[in-house]
Amino acid sequence: GHDFSSYKKSTVERRIARRMTVNELDSRQSYLALLEESQLEAHALYQEMLIGVTAFFRDPEAFEVLRTELVPKLFAAADPEEPVRIWHACCATGEEVYSLAILVREYLDEQGLSNKLLIFATDLDEVAVSRARAGCYPEAGCTGLGEGRLARFFTRVEGGYQVAKSLREMIVFARHNLIKDPPFSRLDLLVCRNFLIYITPDLQRRLIALFHRVVRPGGFLFLGSSETLGSHADLFLPVDKKWKIFSRHCSGARSESGLIFAAPAPLAGSRRPAEEGGCQAQTPGESVEKLLMERYSPPCVIVNDRYEVVHVSTRSSRFLEVPLGEPTRDLLRMVREGLRPALRTAIHKALTEQTQVVFRGQRLKDESGQLTVDVLVEPLGDAHAPSRLAMVIFESVSPAALQESMPPAAGHPQLPGDERSKDLLIRQLEDQLQIHHEQLRITVEQLEASSMGLFSSNEELMSINEEFQSTNEELQSTNEELETSKEELQSLNEELLTVNAELCGKVEELKR
Repeated sequence: GHDFSSYKKSTVERRIARRMTVNELDSRQSYLALLEESQLEAHALYQEMLIGVTAFFRDPEAFEVLRTELVPKLFAAADPEEPVRIWHACCATGEEVYSLAILVREYLDEQGLSNKLLIFATDLDEVAVSRARAGCYPEAGCTGLGEGRLARFFTRVEGGYQVAKSLREMIVFARHNLIKDPPFSRLDLLVCRNFLIYITPDLQRRLIALFHRVVRPGGFLFLGSSETLGSHADLFLPVDKKWKIFSRHCSGARSESGLIFAAPAPLAGSRRPAEEGGCQAQTPGESVEKLLMERYSPPCVIVNDRYEVVHVSTRSSRFLEVPLGEPTRDLLRMVREGLRPALRTAIHKALTEQTQVVFRGQRLKDESGQLTVDVLVEPLGDAHAPSRLAMVIFESVSPAALQESMPPAAGHPQLPGDERSKDLLIRQLEDQLQIHHEQLRITVEQLEASSMGLFSSNEELMSINEEFQSTNEELQSTNEELETSKEELQSLNEELLTVNAELCGKVEELKR
């Protein structure tokens, strides 16, 4: 059997409800009893769970991106002696993997290349895999291919078209359970479209991590337009955000702990303090350095690119507070309200541009009254690291020190007294305007991301609509079968009436 426990509850319930309607059952207990009694119904429900909505060049714009950007990149850096490896998981009846093979064959012929190529296409449904392997499709399903491709890659057969043998031989079809079976590895391109939307978020995360392991560094991942990487967005870099095409990040495996501090390797023959049975005493110099760091170093925190705190130093309570409600590591919820606009802008700018960002003269109120703070954000490590980090430093400054630290604007002389205070106020207002401008830009980017999320939801609704359309077609087919049966019964009834009339005539003759 197959375990569907990782499928979304709503998907499973819709499929069960559909089979209950077909069998004219009102309760789940009755349907469960039917499943236990009938192997045929169990198989029918199994087939019902295997959603196989697909088409040639489904989402034409996405395949156009494949043709113009992705396919050339696959062969640009390919070793002529090594095959380009492509895996199309959950291929259903094969229309999309044949579409990909057509694009690859067209590119190789146009460029005069003879690179080796391995395309694997797998699905859980053995019936769908057999149909894909045969490559026979009805005429209605081939309308979007165009006359040129139909003539080049297909042959006419009774009832439709069959994929040409040369194209079928490019692809190895096999039955494969993506959740349980070992995956193909060392892939240059992995295609898994419109499967993640049917499974739980936990399994989605596990599969994305699996995809990261099996795709080569610099290789590509192609998902459905309504699917996302979720919490593993740092494992892949976007190539086309709209059509969910990504390239694998050229880094090692992701650390689940967020931040790992590597300890230096011990020298050969040395023993760790724990092995010696006690803690090693600090030298006077180390004690002094620790005291100075705790007493005089400015408070700081380390955050990742999702604004989550991964380390907090001492003496930061004046700037951070635990919010009410559910515990959180979100720095923007923990920091005092007066610092949030500047901090959001500074972190985003520092991580995006990989440069130190300083906002001076930020004002906030605490128990001791008005406080002026300089916010300094500096990126840590490599910009292409899987988890980007930044150090945020809070420096309390006096008004006099703030006035001295801000030099006059270019072209303006040093002003004494009140004039200098006015100039300082203008500079602070200009800084605040810059902060609000940056914050507005970030908000626009976040709105664009939300818009993409709504678009993904719309795509999922379109997928459900396709299922309804498929159901409607099945109902129409059933209705046609009933009409045919009705006509056959009418014909049989007419024959019986004729025979009956003949028998009645013979009886009358015998009576005479």
